[in-house]
Amino acid sequence: NYNADGIAVSQMRYVNNTSYRDEWYLTKLDYNTAINLLGITNQGHDHSLSLLLVDNDLKKSGFVNSNTVLGNISGEECLEMIQESQVFISRSHGIVIIDVINNSIISTGIQLNDDESNKIGLFSRVWWNGTSENRAIVLDDSFSDTKIIVFVGCNTATTGSTVSNLSEIAHHNGAQVVIGFTESIWCYEANIWTTLFYEALISGNTVGEAVV
Repeated sequence: NYNADGIAVSQMRYVNNTSYRDEWYLTKLDYNTAINLLGITNQGHDHSLSLLLVDNDLKKSGFVNSNTVLGNISGEECLEMIQESQVFISRSHGIVIIDVINNSIISTGIQLNDDESNKIGLFSRVWWNGTSENRAIVLDDSFSDTKIIVFVGCNTATTGSTVSNLSEIAHHNGAQVVIGFTESIWCYEANIWTTLFYEALISGNTVGEAVV
């Protein structure tokens, strides 16, 4: 349920054969890579432990610019955090905004707070009215310095018939590799996947080798 690539469209599903290998290739990260890990606090869900384990492994392996942020932040703060990163990963709930009249997806995002009645997030498209701590990625938001973005949350790569999802938008705006999830995921399994994914990258594997 996770899709990524480094060259073309981020929704290409990975198939373990040589014809897709180039799309998954990424050079090994050097020890000065700016790595930011974001764990959003949500009651009843563990969005922090896997990131703390990853951060610890990164520092043990010599990555000196690894930073972990835990808690709640605004959409603008999240956007700035991604733009300051060469590698960014978030652990949070995903959000799918539905047009109930047309029964269609109008935006997807990641939830950045712990208030289910007033969700704040980073989204693929503006869908709200008035002043808000929400933020949508727009055309001028460049991620050209970012090598890897990983949105670990439900439906962060779910696409509507006419609307691009959060992972697609981030890739379109310059990020080399963006990984998202097309379906709902279990929190426990997501944490295991996150830890194993970064263990593989730290060991020098490509994204294609790390993601499966």
